Amino acid sequence: MKKILLVLAIVCSVTIAYATTTVTGTLLTPAEAAVTENSYIRLELKNYGTNLPRVLGTNTILPSYVDIYPDGTGKVTTSMTSNELINPANTYYRSTYFKGGTKFYQCEFFVPTLVAGTVNTSGTSVTWVSGTQFPYNLARDGKYYSFDWVGSTITINSVDYIIASISSTSTLTLSTSAGVQSGVAYSHGANTLNLDSVACLNEEIPSAIALASCTTCPAGATGATGATGATGAAGPATRVCMIIAGSNNGSALVAADVAPQSWQCKVPKTATVLEINTHSDAGTTTVTVDKNYNGAQTSLLSSALSTAGTEACANVAGGLGLDGVTTCSATLQNTSVVAGSYFETLTAATTGAKIVSVSIVFNMEE
Repeated sequence: MKKILLVLAIVCSVTIAYATTTVTGTLLTPAEAAVTENSYIRLELKNYGTNLPRVLGTNTILPSYVDIYPDGTGKVTTSMTSNELINPANTYYRSTYFKGGTKFYQCEFFVPTLVAGTVNTSGTSVTWVSGTQFPYNLARDGKYYSFDWVGSTITINSVDYIIASISSTSTLTLSTSAGVQSGVAYSHGANTLNLDSVACLNEEIPSAIALASCTTCPAGATGATGATGATGAAGPATRVCMIIAGSNNGSALVAADVAPQSWQCKVPKTATVLEINTHSDAGTTTVTVDKNYNGAQTSLLSSALSTAGTEACANVAGGLGLDGVTTCSATLQNTSVVAGSYFETLTAATTGAKIVSVSIVFNMEE
């Protein structure tokens, strides 16, 4: 049964009653996460031949199998009739785990009803005398079962004791002394069957499960495509700060109309200046531009940009500008901009222009 833990952990307890058995369990993945859907346990009654299985002394016909499904926590529960109460005799149960329509594990076992007899005690040692033997890989009618009594309560001569260990079908050890007694009655009314430790007849682990422990495994089918990974961080975004002085239908500008023009555009995040452009409608205009951080002004140009009714630009390396047409001077400097800085015009000279525009193109981290 240990092999099944490589793929599935099934912890199933069976509480024995005199008429029916309450079956509970938890379906777990190897990582011990609850299996809550697309899975079930099938409990089948076997070895009743062509007869209709009935409860002894009644006309109650038993179903050939029952499927139990996990709840939201992976728990399963149902009730079944103990084999000793079923006609014909010598029936047993088969437990099969299914997931996604595939059988993953199968085990056959026998569940008794009568759990009582007489014992001798000597301190913490208990020896079976008559009745039901202790559950220690006990064989009955060719079917095997193993009850996990350790830690549970056994009643001896009307006194309850905790079972510390079981060493055979006729000897067990208590946690506390029961004194010296001979031929006294014992009973165990809350047996627990653990399918993780049961000795199964015709235990079946399909090849799909056996592969989980193989040394040289055959190649399996290509797995499904994994989920799409998370979207990567956004790259920098290009922004433009426009500073405009005058208007097309206005009067000719003077230098003070163009610069200084303070705190024109605020940069909220770290940025890098790519290019500065200036344009006028007529005449000649020269202008310098700075970045202002907390009152500290730093020029972005090593020399003033000059326009005479056309566009002028500056970048770090010179050559064609971003428009692919204008040739830029290599006068752009101090391109790193601290978050919270402002762009502004610093100095200017102009004659004959009615409108002058200055654009600062920059990349800002998103």
